[in-house]
Amino acid sequence: MPLPLENNEESEWLERYSRQLLLKEVGGAGQHRLGQATVAIVGTGLMTIPLTLYLTAAGIGHLLLLDQPQSTQTHRATLHALNPLVQTTASPIPTTLEQTIEQMNGCNLTLLAHDHAHIRQQFNQAALQTRHTLISGWQTKDLYFISTIHANPDPNPPCLLCTETVCNTFAATHPNPHPDPNLTRMAAGVIGSVLAMETLTLLLDNRTQICYGARVFYPEEGRYDAMPVLKNPHCPACSSHSSD
Repeated sequence: MPLPLENNEESEWLERYSRQLLLKEVGGAGQHRLGQATVAIVGTGLMTIPLTLYLTAAGIGHLLLLDQPQSTQTHRATLHALNPLVQTTASPIPTTLEQTIEQMNGCNLTLLAHDHAHIRQQFNQAALQTRHTLISGWQTKDLYFISTIHANPDPNPPCLLCTETVCNTFAATHPNPHPDPNLTRMAAGVIGSVLAMETLTLLLDNRTQICYGARVFYPEEGRYDAMPVLKNPHCPACSSHSSD
């Protein structure tokens, strides 16, 4: 049930989210659902800036920023100024699988916007054990990829390592001989925006457009391609977690 609001808080809440409340995809129940959600975001790079701004403006109840404290302090102040109704906390990225599992269990979903593959795979292992949703955005060469691993509809979806293996092969076989570094950097913001929309879609109605696959974004063309991803029966990460 939605938490009760004091009169002044309710007036501020109604005024701040008045436009979203009119949307049939959101409404009062959906807005309360967003306000009760806890979302963890791993990384504070270029993808994270639009991602956190969109989620803060949308009214996510609690954003947990996982990175070095010096990287999150100024950003948290910016988010608070944008929407003081949203709680933000910062914590270092967990260093062990056990800590990652504990962190993931305390959130509705986790977003990975981190460049280091070993960090992504640490959270991948935790998602496999907890069966929690994991949304990821990353760059391989001059291409960006987006993936959502959503375990609920399927007991054995492909894991993030299955997905990254397919995406890495695609990037290696589709080289761009003259990438524009400025466009590549700007594309990170586009991916952050898509990650935010995917998050809101999942929290509002538990559906996703990227489930069991990935999207590849071409910065110089400004377009996406869908990439189907099948579970790899020989994947070292998820084979030991398959359901019988």
